[in-house]
Amino acid sequence: MKKLSIIIMTLLAVMLLVGCGQKKEEPAPTAEPTSETTPEPTQETVRVPVPEKYQGMYHDAIAGRAQLTLTSDKIEISWSNSAYDKAFYELPVSYDEANNRITYENGKLTEIVFESAEKHSDTVMYENGTGYFDIEEGKLLWQDDMAETPDTVVFVQSDSMVNPWIYTDSREEAMEYSGVEFEPPIQEAIPEGYKYVLYAARDGVIRMIFTNGETELAISKSNSFSGLELSGDFREYSKNWEEHHKGVAIDCYGDGDTINLAYFGTTTTNFSVNVYDTSYKVNEGNGLTIDQITSLISGMQP
Repeated sequence: MKKLSIIIMTLLAVMLLVGCGQKKEEPAPTAEPTSETTPEPTQETVRVPVPEKYQGMYHDAIAGRAQLTLTSDKIEISWSNSAYDKAFYELPVSYDEANNRITYENGKLTEIVFESAEKHSDTVMYENGTGYFDIEEGKLLWQDDMAETPDTVVFVQSDSMVNPWIYTDSREEAMEYSGVEFEPPIQEAIPEGYKYVLYAARDGVIRMIFTNGETELAISKSNSFSGLELSGDFREYSKNWEEHHKGVAIDCYGDGDTINLAYFGTTTTNFSVNVYDTSYKVNEGNGLTIDQITSLISGMQP
């Protein structure tokens, strides 16, 4: 009996020793909830400066009513719709070297309407504009994603930092500035639906602009310039032909049966007639007929 008690005591001691040699596992700590979240990384737009050789002043090629100023990181365009209202674009730009292109996003358009020389109202039309300008031999070809029709507007680089064009309601002021005498067409010679908008003038060129609400008609006159220097129309046409009217040769261009661009004149005086929609889209049917062109010629004094 005594021997049995000793055996039992020995077993209890061994069990106690084994239990003391094992370390109790602690539960893993639970992470405390937090209200802060790790922000997701954002990718900022990196804008590449426009090279200095492209910077400067430009004006739209056809109507001469828009002035563009290009710096290393911004384009500003002031577009005169008339003598009393204009559109003003502010475009943060970046240079795309691979495509020789200037791109922009978050462009802003403001419409400015003048009640007087000192008073005007400004309306922001949008602030999310996108698009690009292709660079081509002194010209910027503008493709604006916000435009109603996706067509190209051509800007040509000005010879100086001053816009060569002025815009005015006064024929006398336009003649004085251009140095060119101009007799506007008689009312009966103007195509039906077109109304006078304003005059544009630069040294050596006077231009009278009309609109019918959808397209514009520009009549230009010069004693020294002809061809592209006179019309500023750099668009490509599918057709080119010649008409004649009372001994006057008319050089005609268009994409259909109507005329979008015409040149005519004498040995000392040159005229051009441009017809284009406000986005400078060229398509069949938006030009003038030869009868309308000859009516304009008869209604003007060369």
